Amino acid sequence: MRSDRSKRRGHGVSLPFLLSVAVHLALLSVLVLNFSLSSKPMGAKKNLSTEPIIQAKAVDEQKIQQVVEQIKAKEEKKKQEELERKKELKELEQKRQQEEQRLQELEKKKEIEKKELSELAEKKKLEEQQRKEAEEKRKAEDQKRKEAEKKREAEEKKKAEKLKKEQEKKKKAEALQKREAEKKRKAAEAKKARQALERRADAEFNRYAARIQAKVESNWRYSGQQCLTAKVLVQLAPGGVVRNVRVIRGSGDPVFDRSVEAAFLRASPLPLPPDPQLFEFYREIEFLFNPCG
Repeated sequence: MRSDRSKRRGHGVSLPFLLSVAVHLALLSVLVLNFSLSSKPMGAKKNLSTEPIIQAKAVDEQKIQQVVEQIKAKEEKKKQEELERKKELKELEQKRQQEEQRLQELEKKKEIEKKELSELAEKKKLEEQQRKEAEEKRKAEDQKRKEAEKKREAEEKKKAEKLKKEQEKKKKAEALQKREAEKKRKAAEAKKARQALERRADAEFNRYAARIQAKVESNWRYSGQQCLTAKVLVQLAPGGVVRNVRVIRGSGDPVFDRSVEAAFLRASPLPLPPDPQLFEFYREIEFLFNPCG
């Protein structure tokens, strides 16, 4: 169909135009015919001159040409209107296509923005996740460091306490050892001093015993045989006071023995040694009472 229309347009005349021309020519022929009939008088002769016919034909052709021009003008107007309409349709189509393209580009832009927003959200999500993981890792490392520090401090405290206990134990052991050594030293010194005093007491005993013998004899009351002996155990209190006296080996004469005990009690307090330190060795003494001796 497009090929036929192109051919017709190539000759410059369209089918509607030809139909319109044919219709107008038919109408024009009718008008001319009527005009020719009306120009003949009633009863005229058939041999009229042919000049009006020639004029009529000239007029007809002029009218036909006018009609054709009018038809062409109308057709051209329609053609221009059709061209304008097609131009408008084309412009509208172009606008529609442009709008469609704009909408497509807008949709594409929205999709890109949506994708970018999605990627941005995903990026933020990933960054947030990485931040949380980094924070958790930092907290875990911080907790681990604190626990290690706490463990180290506990170990150091334990070591310090152990060292302190060992030092205290060593110090106590050294103090105990020192005290024991001091005690032993003092005991040795005391023993040595006591032995010295004891030797002095032994050396002084005979002189001390002679003084006791003299005082006891001065307080002795006995009228029997004088040359008897009795061994007595005498216990002295501070100041030489006789606490107790008892015959441990008698003379064989009970009266003599009792007289000796009585003499010690009457002689109380007995004489003290010249050195008060020696008294400790004379608190309990065995004394041989021999008035003849």
